[in-house]
Amino acid sequence: MTKRNRFYVTVIVASSLVITYLHYTSAPVWPLQSIFMDLYYLPVLIGALTFGLRGAIITYLTVVFLYLPYILVVWHLSSTFLAEDLLHTLFFGVFAIIAGVLVDRERRWRKESENNAYLAALGRVAAIIAHELRSPLTVTRGFVQRIREKKGDAGVALNAISDAAETMNKILESTLDFAKPLRLSRKEEDIIALINRAVSTCVAKAENHGVSVSLDLPPEPSRIALDGFLCERALVNLIDNAIDASRRGQTIMISARPGGESVMIRIKDHGSGMDRDTLDNVFLPFYTTKSEGTGVGMAITKKIIDEHGGTIRVQSQPGRGTEINIRLPYQ
Repeated sequence: MTKRNRFYVTVIVASSLVITYLHYTSAPVWPLQSIFMDLYYLPVLIGALTFGLRGAIITYLTVVFLYLPYILVVWHLSSTFLAEDLLHTLFFGVFAIIAGVLVDRERRWRKESENNAYLAALGRVAAIIAHELRSPLTVTRGFVQRIREKKGDAGVALNAISDAAETMNKILESTLDFAKPLRLSRKEEDIIALINRAVSTCVAKAENHGVSVSLDLPPEPSRIALDGFLCERALVNLIDNAIDASRRGQTIMISARPGGESVMIRIKDHGSGMDRDTLDNVFLPFYTTKSEGTGVGMAITKKIIDEHGGTIRVQSQPGRGTEINIRLPYQ
């Protein structure tokens, strides 16, 4: 059970016990008894929203188990009171089933939507790969035809064919690089030192572009269980993109803020930014606005962050730069 689910189980149990305590410590004819009874809807609703139909039914049965002794104790006071409580109990059951069924249906619909989105993205990736391969294939076919017809310089033709083959090989290697599963080799590392290593890797390129890098990092180490090689690769990809997007004289700001359960890393540039279409497709494999490159850098970066149980968020506006926020959990 995840930490989040354990929290909700605790909330369900605690709220059920508190409501039951209010019942047992108040007079049976007290007007607030009906309000206390309605409060049982809260744990049942939380159970349904968190665990679906199964959670709603289990929570309902728990509530009935806690409340049934109270009904047996006070049933002799009034037959009307008994009938009202039994109806309330029945309504709880109906509510639990309806809420659970609706939550399960919504989750199935969401999963189907995610699958459809994945298939749509897969189709777009296939179309992009086909588009990228078409150009070198056209070049190869054209120069092969010229060689057959003994037109032009054969050496130039062979060089063009060799370049086209290298381009296709680069595309295929990038595809395999993205498609193969990541095998994390986790060990505790200082995330601050890792960020410094990533920045050091990109310093030469930043200087060549006339771009400076500003660091806002805590002085004390912050150790976290991760695959240092892959996470450094992800950070290098992001810093490299920020350098490409920046103009001479601009500054890239990189900061880290360790928290209770995770560390937040921010990379912000003031460069060209991204339009809405680019922002929506930034993590799509082989989607790129650069004249060079295969467009798998951001896709692999997100894959690395996701495999570590983290999140990556991108905010950008054309002409106002891009801000990337990464959250990496300690566990």
